[in-house]
This record gives sequence, C-alpha cells and structure tokens, in this order.
Amino acid sequence: MKSPRTPTVEECKLVLKCAKREGPTSAALIVLLWRGGLRTIEAQRARFEHIEKRNGGYALHIPLGKGNKRRTVGLSPQDFRYLKQRKKGPILETRTGKPWTTSMMRKVVKRLVQTANLPILFSPHDFRHAFAQQLLSESGQSQYVQKQLGHSTIKTTEIYLESIGADPSVEFCMGREW
Repeated sequence: MKSPRTPTVEECKLVLKCAKREGPTSAALIVLLWRGGLRTIEAQRARFEHIEKRNGGYALHIPLGKGNKRRTVGLSPQDFRYLKQRKKGPILETRTGKPWTTSMMRKVVKRLVQTANLPILFSPHDFRHAFAQQLLSESGQSQYVQKQLGHSTIKTTEIYLESIGADPSVEFCMGREW
C-alpha cells in the first residue's frame, strides 16, 4: 500500500534514532534506504567490498541494480559511520552471517516507524522517495537524482519526482535568494 506522503527529514531522523537504539544493522538499513536511496534488493546485496573511500566521502557501488544496471551512490562520512566497519561481507547481515531478506527489512522498518510514534506507516521504498525529494531540494538538480536513483532517462526521474509531489522548477525557485 502506498503511503499518502513522503517522510520528512525530521521523520527520517527520528526513525534513524530508533534504529540506532535497536542496533547497528537496523541503523545501517535506514542509512542505505534513506541516505543512499537504495531499493530493498540493492540494500540486501550491498557488501562492504563495494565501498570505496573517495574525495572525503564514500562511494557505494551497486553492481546489480534494477534492470541489471550498475551504479554508484555517494555516502557522506556521517552516513558511513552508521555502517559496521568490516572489510567484507553483507552490510545487512543476520547473526549467522546471512544477508537480510527484503521481508526482514519491511518488518524492521514497520517496527521502527511504530517505535518512533509516527502517525503514518512508511514502507522501505518511502525512504527512497524521501531521498529523492531531499536530494532535489538540496541540489536543485534532477540529473543528480536520476543518477543516484539509477534511472535510465530523465523522463523516468521526472515521473518519479512528480509522483511524490516534487517539482524541480518549484524546488529551485523556493531556494533562490536575493
């Protein structure tokens, strides 16, 4: 079921705060979904060996995204701190070392949103929407959103942004200063 709206920055931060209390893997999940804009299947496949330190931040390589496409997403040093520091293996793993399933991710997100006492239940994909909306608001560049989300065409990104109520021209004008 589609959520009636996209989570705000404050709501995402509140869920991340609850995730931190729950444990490092839950916090890593929220960072990958919200701050990385990953799909659940991409978060499931994300591995520490796919992370590269670059220009004061981190690049997370997604070798197998939707449509078998590769892409690289940027993570800030602050984002990276939420990921357990290991050399290899899945970023999201169970106590037995197996990658989390997408079903586990949905359950964890549901529990965290409820723990945060938010009035609306958000799905894991809603954090991707929040990522897109926030990146557009911060950068004013729909091309950045396109590249980070892994969309083949800007048209797909425009449809995506429109579906979540983000209009690049309005976002740009709202940020203009005298």
